[in-house]
Amino acid sequence: MIPPVEAAASEGDEPTSCRLWLAPSAVSTDRKPKFGLFAGATYSMDDIIPLSELAIPLSDFMEYPNRARSQYDSDILDFVQSFVWTSEYAGGRWEGNYSSTVFVPGIGILSNYHTGHSNVDWLQGSVLKRERNAFTLPGIAHPSRGAITPYYNMTLRAIRTIPAGMELFANFGEQWDGSFGDDAFQDKLTRWEYQDADKLLDKIVDFMDQFGDQMSETLKDDVLDFMLEKVLGTATGKRAKIIKSLIPAHPQKLQRVLDAGGTFVYRNQDLVKSPRWLEDNGICVDKMRGDTSTIPDAGRGAFATQKIAKDELIVPVPMIPVGNKALMDMYEFVENHDEEGRPTGLTYNFEKYRGQQLLVNYCFGHPESSLLLMPVGPLATLINHGSLRDKANAYLTWSKHTSVWNDHSLHDLHVHEVMNQEYPNIVMEIYAIRDIEEGEEIFIDYGAAWEQAWVEYKENWQASTLDGKWPLKAEDMNSIFLTKPFPINLQQDSSPYPDGVATACYIYIGEQTDGEAHENEDGLSIFPWIGPKSFEDYVGQVLTVCDLRGREESVEHGFVYMVRARLPGQDEVVEVKGVPHVAVTLVDQPYQADHHRPGAFRHPIAVEDQRWPQAWRDLRG
Repeated sequence: MIPPVEAAASEGDEPTSCRLWLAPSAVSTDRKPKFGLFAGATYSMDDIIPLSELAIPLSDFMEYPNRARSQYDSDILDFVQSFVWTSEYAGGRWEGNYSSTVFVPGIGILSNYHTGHSNVDWLQGSVLKRERNAFTLPGIAHPSRGAITPYYNMTLRAIRTIPAGMELFANFGEQWDGSFGDDAFQDKLTRWEYQDADKLLDKIVDFMDQFGDQMSETLKDDVLDFMLEKVLGTATGKRAKIIKSLIPAHPQKLQRVLDAGGTFVYRNQDLVKSPRWLEDNGICVDKMRGDTSTIPDAGRGAFATQKIAKDELIVPVPMIPVGNKALMDMYEFVENHDEEGRPTGLTYNFEKYRGQQLLVNYCFGHPESSLLLMPVGPLATLINHGSLRDKANAYLTWSKHTSVWNDHSLHDLHVHEVMNQEYPNIVMEIYAIRDIEEGEEIFIDYGAAWEQAWVEYKENWQASTLDGKWPLKAEDMNSIFLTKPFPINLQQDSSPYPDGVATACYIYIGEQTDGEAHENEDGLSIFPWIGPKSFEDYVGQVLTVCDLRGREESVEHGFVYMVRARLPGQDEVVEVKGVPHVAVTLVDQPYQADHHRPGAFRHPIAVEDQRWPQAWRDLRG
């Protein structure tokens, strides 16, 4: 639940009514401009950030065969790789045979990394336990099957208090920590040091609150000195000096640090922007919400959260350029081996075309250009097609904003030169064509070529699916077995599920109770299932393929299963007892989901011809 809107305290400023802003990031430089998201309201721990995005899968996209095309293509992939998440966050681990990532626009790109601080993290249960698309009924053909991503509701939550005006910094994982030591706009201290300082600060404040009335001011000073000199040094060793520097030496200032939001925010108060700064330098991105589209074929859509006036800016759309759209083409892999049978790497079998990455449908482009633009504007990928003739109520154009700016000099460069920039600053904006009412769905015109391609696709699709049937996929099966018990697989060489569908389980294990068997008859170790038991505990990192080997009913969980699985990071298969029905799901095996179907609809969204730079038309004959 989103808290009431509050304003960052700053003399002479009026409170902002916008809950989320896009503005130049605190980690932005002239050489590497970045935009970030800023809180327009104060968010308490566990509050939801008010944007839920799509996750668009990329299957084996970063693998060697794509990189082997040329050094230029390899550089493009290195650039794009810094903007994608590992697919575990969306539950798409098995999208590809070798690797799978997801592109999450909006909050997934614009919540930046900071070495010293993270204040938001994914609420993975929102996408992992999402409701299924209502229009894709199990076993029933539908033209949108394969054309839209099945992953949505990617949601961020606050993992600590975020004061109004503070930039959102996401938890990128430990692999990013320590990678920015030479960046002057990053903190020299790590988030772990700030977190340890906050933990110590909490304990000191608790002690002072409990016994402060019994101590003089001098005694309080002495107690704090003792804690910081003796206790801290014993507990943290060499790091004591760093952590001590983050905690005020005067007892009366301790609560002030907590009220500010912790040691990082207190030490970096310039990172908390005033409402006036947000108004002057940012754009409100709180004007849309995601929901099921009013178009039956479209999946999710974007809806106005307020009345939007004609010619009003709806949302800025920064773009990530991909300088060769051929990288979106997929082929079957060939595994090469040396004379002794040892693997030597992967290559493409260019005679076996798989189709294009689903991301093509969410990119902007031009038929005369090899350049694709991946949109990262908040909720921009949810805006569906509506012809200018009758339905479009918004349009796309180049940014006119002075702070969230578009670098027009890039329009005079060849595509290769655009990609040669360290951080090309390409920004478009979506404006209202007419007044848009609160709750109204927002549409832009995808272009005549896109519309014709969709009409032809639907005609061909209808001709090829006259019986109206469709192979059952994981999403269908999960709908069927939402409340019904899953079949048990007792034969390892057979499966009670459709081809290409496998069972998977969310598993945390505990220690087997004394007196219970620790191994089964096949010599496998036995462990009890202990979680996840709350919505917040569902994370893709503990989702693993499993075999359901037994089933019973319990009062607490309904159906519970005995499963066999190889847990993430482990080499041995184990047996896990007591896995509840809610912790079991079905997943599509690599290249088996609807969006991998040969012939599935693919077409980029068109930027109007007069708006696409002439210099970018490198495919023109």
